[in-house]
Amino acid sequence: MCAEEPPPPAVRVSPPAGAASQHVQRALLLVFGVALAVRVAYLLDSADWPAFRWPVVDAYAYHHAARELAAGHGFGDRFFWQPFFYPFFLACLYTFVGPAVVVAKIVQIVLGAATCALTARLGQRIFGPAAGLLAGLIAALYGPMIFYEAELVAAGWAAFFSVLLLSILRAVRADRSPGFFGLLGALGGLAVLTRPTFLPFVLVALLWLVWQLWRVLRAGPRTALVAAGAAVVGFLVVVTPVGLLTRAVTGEVQFMPASGGVNFYLGNHPDPTELASAYDLKWDQVNRLPLGAGRLLPYDQQRWFHEQTRAHIRTDPLGFLGRVGVKAVQFVSAREIPRNVDIYVARHWSLLLSLLVWKLDGFGFPFGVLLPLAVVGLVARRRQVPAPLVLFLVFYPAAVISVFVTARYRIPIIPAVCVLAAAGTLSLANVVRTRDLRRLALVGVGGAGVVLIASLPGPFPLEQINFHAMLYENVARTLELEGDPATARRMYDEALRLNPDSHVAHTQLAQQLREQHRVREALPHYQRAVELRPDVGATHLNYGIALAELGRVEEALAELRRAVTIDPNYALGYAGLGGVLFAERRFEQAAAAYRQAVRLAPGNPAHHTNLGLSLLRAGAVAEAIDVLVEGRHLHPASERIGFLLATTLDDAGRHAEAAEAYQAVLRLAPGHSDARRRLERVEARLRQP
Repeated sequence: MCAEEPPPPAVRVSPPAGAASQHVQRALLLVFGVALAVRVAYLLDSADWPAFRWPVVDAYAYHHAARELAAGHGFGDRFFWQPFFYPFFLACLYTFVGPAVVVAKIVQIVLGAATCALTARLGQRIFGPAAGLLAGLIAALYGPMIFYEAELVAAGWAAFFSVLLLSILRAVRADRSPGFFGLLGALGGLAVLTRPTFLPFVLVALLWLVWQLWRVLRAGPRTALVAAGAAVVGFLVVVTPVGLLTRAVTGEVQFMPASGGVNFYLGNHPDPTELASAYDLKWDQVNRLPLGAGRLLPYDQQRWFHEQTRAHIRTDPLGFLGRVGVKAVQFVSAREIPRNVDIYVARHWSLLLSLLVWKLDGFGFPFGVLLPLAVVGLVARRRQVPAPLVLFLVFYPAAVISVFVTARYRIPIIPAVCVLAAAGTLSLANVVRTRDLRRLALVGVGGAGVVLIASLPGPFPLEQINFHAMLYENVARTLELEGDPATARRMYDEALRLNPDSHVAHTQLAQQLREQHRVREALPHYQRAVELRPDVGATHLNYGIALAELGRVEEALAELRRAVTIDPNYALGYAGLGGVLFAERRFEQAAAAYRQAVRLAPGNPAHHTNLGLSLLRAGAVAEAIDVLVEGRHLHPASERIGFLLATTLDDAGRHAEAAEAYQAVLRLAPGHSDARRRLERVEARLRQP
């Protein structure tokens, strides 16, 4: 009996290339369509969110800088305080459509939909069509991405650049032309100008490229170096114009934002609550710290913050490592760590967002689900995971953790995590389908461990702030800056309803009442603000000025002295103290206070004027003239300093110098009748034999 012949092997017929390409395109269009539809729905659903029309804090800073540039006012030094790309993008948009917040949001949600399609394409290339489609759909429905793409912040652009960078790095084997690497370098430059935390990854990716070309692909050292050179040139082409612009405004060639040092300082402060407490008036107080060391220029101040932080690290290296560990746990937290706005507050104004983002005790959705699935995908499909993806998921989080962690700064890794989570979901489904109980148990235990690590720690200091009340405080500040104090007042009232201990609301309501000459009504708010934040010099300053206006001079002086004791770098504090002392005819003491104001803020012409007046009243005429000469040199356009100098020289009998000073005033203000009359009198005196 003969054995049966084995059946012939099955022949797999691949679909035509055109059919496969159409399938890919349809999948990408599906992802783009779903992502855009969800984002449009959210935009419509969240229209009542108080910060929808009035951007707050960082968003308002971006909006204001862009609006000023689009209006032709040029680049101010505040333009370079934050990363350059996003306000420049907004300025370009506003140039064409006007400062329309809603239009900017529409552009960004379209960009967000494109990010989801690129995520799907990246997933297809790494793990196949099913994983790609699933990755794109996860990104399309990922609530925090949707939220931040609809805010005036750079998170959406950062996510777009991250997936674009990873996609191009995937194509190294297919294209080795210098132009390709130049494009890669330029894209890296744009990413760094959007979020400086991209820089470590961009540098490491460049080294990886050289290694890949030279050692792995055997392209030779010359090809590798040419590719690296092209990437560097592409990077420099993008960042060099920014560096030159920064130099023109600040005096230093820089493409990194001027806020980097203070953020590094606060994120690594020995007191972990310092970051949470440093907002509003306390934020300004922290930023003034370098003034005490004579650091007046923006980037010089940031170097001071870096120096102080390095000193803290050297003093307590183990404590520093512990704080870094806590921040690493924050980065993988299932919850969305807030900073200026809290997504869990925003969801109250959007049914869609409330479905897509929520938390239950320490567990947060969706990251609490996405993270364990991504870990499963990384482990199960580790041989397919490309090196650039691993490098990105190591070096980008490390850069964020080195400063401080918030949900907004985590958004750029989400496309990459979605790709891994899609692979993990399919791997898990395969384990369930094959009933591999051993692997299923391992996945269950590992996933539960990841969820516990991501959910149990906390709440962290930033999560303990009443962000519901802070939302109204921040919107109110925007409204004040936009010239709508009445609506701002209602917002402050709502903030106090939600948080009766809001020192910001008490302070700003008191300021409004004082400006309306209702100082007695303002006083209880000032008193409460001082009780709530006795560590903030500005609260004592405001309270002291109000007391002075009510004639309670000695109490006022006590509060003003507390203000400059708590915040010895506060020029306005010294100016306020000097003003009350001057009104009390204590001219020598007033001059001492104004000297400090001039030292700390030489860019404010009022300080030179007031110091000069105090010295004149104190009888120190020669010193007053020196101060006013210096003030005129620093502020040649100040008509007030010029006229005071001219009259002082005139009264001192220095008529020739006085004539020159009067002429300078008239060049600034030809209609200045007092200067013209006095000049004629001085010239007549000079003509006398």
